[in-house]
Amino acid sequence: MAPTLATRQLERLSAERMAADRKFGKYKPEEEMAASGIKVEQNDALKKIFQAFRNFIDEARKLDDTFCNNEIDGSIDVTMYETAPPIVKNLECSSDDVEAFCILLDHFVDSEKSPSIACSMQSYAGYFMSAMINCGNEERYRIRTGHLGFELSWLGFRNKKFVDIEGDAGQFLGYEMQGGRITVSGSARSIGFEMSGGAIHINGEAIGWMGAKMTGGEIRLQERDDNIEPTKGGRIYIRGRLVADGNTGYTPPSSG
Repeated sequence: MAPTLATRQLERLSAERMAADRKFGKYKPEEEMAASGIKVEQNDALKKIFQAFRNFIDEARKLDDTFCNNEIDGSIDVTMYETAPPIVKNLECSSDDVEAFCILLDHFVDSEKSPSIACSMQSYAGYFMSAMINCGNEERYRIRTGHLGFELSWLGFRNKKFVDIEGDAGQFLGYEMQGGRITVSGSARSIGFEMSGGAIHINGEAIGWMGAKMTGGEIRLQERDDNIEPTKGGRIYIRGRLVADGNTGYTPPSSG
């Protein structure tokens, strides 16, 4: 039997991921929780979170099928995200819950043994984690992505909290972001679409379009990227210099 995408990705694990393997072991999610040393009450919370994630995946796959049949009007991305908050709103996820969920994601994909889930995980997990944070009971959250064998997408969807992402943030970061702040230690692609408030700080490489249809808030970049979209509002900075706002458009930074 040919290896699944998740299995092939596991062969390229980083040192952080291998350390996580030693801590959690190659178990199904429920067994990982017991082996992790997390307190019993947190184990129970994570069990509920992973069951909620399975429920969300079921609904998301139905939406994918419906969209492929041209039965959804408008953006599938917005519809997909809006499916998540009703599923997670009663979980009241803490920052520790979100961080533990992300740590166990690779193991979850591997235990499911479904190539289709593995291929869709980057989007499904991003929508779900965005809802976990937006509906959570804390104002500050941390996500670590360096151990993952796949790239996350859609983190910070309609974000209104303070989120620190240690590692890369994938694509479509801060989609329709409303407030708070997202700080990324690594890279991100296609940032701040229809962003209306808050701040995004990228300390690594910024790739793709920045601030498309942005109406408010600010994006701060360190690594130069000239693909700045015209904004309707808000501001975009590169290395501390204002290069775009809703009134004057985009002024490319000088070289060097």
